[in-house]
Amino acid sequence: MTEPAGRKVLHVPSGLAGERVDAALARLFGLSRTKAAELVAAGDVRVDGNPRPSPIGWRRAPSSR
Repeated sequence: MTEPAGRKVLHVPSGLAGERVDAALARLFGLSRTKAAELVAAGDVRVDGNPRPSPIGWRRAPSSR
């Protein structure tokens, strides 16, 4: 898979399975959950190539790669 310019592809570690996207981002990058939620709400986070409209109530399964 090629990465779009200026973007990074991150595969979800199995230890974060079931975590909310904002919580997973906070743990992976040392962000506050508030800042992570802001990034998700701004459309700066994509999951499987699709922007996530909200971190609330959405959980990510582990990557199969």
